[in-house]
Amino acid sequence: LEQVEKVPAKFRGDLLAVVVNRRYEKALPALLKYVEADDEDLSRVAVNGLAVLGSSDNIDILLRELANPASEEVGSALSKAVIEIARKNSDLDLRSAPVRDALEGATDDYRNRLVEILGYLGGDKAWSEIDRTLLSGNKAAREAALRGLASWPNGEPAQTVFKIAKGDSDPVTRGLALRTYVYMLKSPSSTPEEQRAERIRELLGTEGIAGRTRMELMGALSSMATPEAEAVAAEFASDPVLAAHAEMAEKEIGIAIEKVAKADGGDLLLRAANATVFGESGFRFDPAAVAIVGWSYPGYYVTWPILFVEPGEYEVVVKAASPPGGGGEYEVTLGASRLTSETPKGDRFVEQRLGTVAITKPGTFRLTVKGTSQREEGGSVMQLRSVELRPK
Repeated sequence: LEQVEKVPAKFRGDLLAVVVNRRYEKALPALLKYVEADDEDLSRVAVNGLAVLGSSDNIDILLRELANPASEEVGSALSKAVIEIARKNSDLDLRSAPVRDALEGATDDYRNRLVEILGYLGGDKAWSEIDRTLLSGNKAAREAALRGLASWPNGEPAQTVFKIAKGDSDPVTRGLALRTYVYMLKSPSSTPEEQRAERIRELLGTEGIAGRTRMELMGALSSMATPEAEAVAAEFASDPVLAAHAEMAEKEIGIAIEKVAKADGGDLLLRAANATVFGESGFRFDPAAVAIVGWSYPGYYVTWPILFVEPGEYEVVVKAASPPGGGGEYEVTLGASRLTSETPKGDRFVEQRLGTVAITKPGTFRLTVKGTSQREEGGSVMQLRSVELRPK
């Protein structure tokens, strides 16, 4: 760190990158200074470093720089850093507050960047700003909002996006809205998978939709676990564009259907052994530990498909432990509900009562447990033994 300003300019960015990769937190003051450096490469590395090491206290300086970035590349790095830092806060409305504050008085490209960032952060207050933008006549701002919504934490805005995809007068906006809608079909939502499968069937049969988008729709269908989704895949098995994708989707849906748990009014215990695991090879169910282990990256997650016979509210009880040198924060999503918690201290498995989730319609939904942060770099977020749903 002491040598950064002493070496030739072309080496400064590389040297600073080493400091960041070592997670050297004492570098934060230097990173804040280098964000404003005239050297574009050094500025970009400093911005990326803040995304890793920074906290909510650093967001304001990043937003100020975003108002007039040195280049498009630096602007993208600034946006990414704001998103990464803000997402460290599990409270959706609080984490979007600095970005919403910056919107006041912001114009043109800067405002569009801010609106797009809000799409990544979620929350009722961020949605109010995005919804207002989607109702405006500003084409560039609406497209920025749609790009951000593709990363919205859940699928609740899907109906609004679908209406744009079906009815907007501008074909580019319609296409972008459709792509965003496809992403939302895979997200947690209060809409059961049975209804989402029917919406996909409708879109697959609509004329004028690009082949690539139709394949993405089939990909969204393949993540479901209902007979309705299986039937849609079979329906398009003879389509010349979709045949291979439909065949694969039908197989994946069939496997998922076999894992569906049924919530019929009593307690429902979801065991780690029956979860579907999404992560690298070390992230797995370990029979010896009787738990999911190897949670080395917070973004890894596990899911269980559940068929709810009727609407209802459930208390969520997670049985988890923090392995030595590990621990962190995680979230549980089911339907439109989202609960967050820290993992228990110590390596003994403890039952954690997270709160209540609501299912407003009968049908099939996914319960997902996902890590959001680690206590120690290189540690494991948690070991997960089970999730139990107890009717209220």
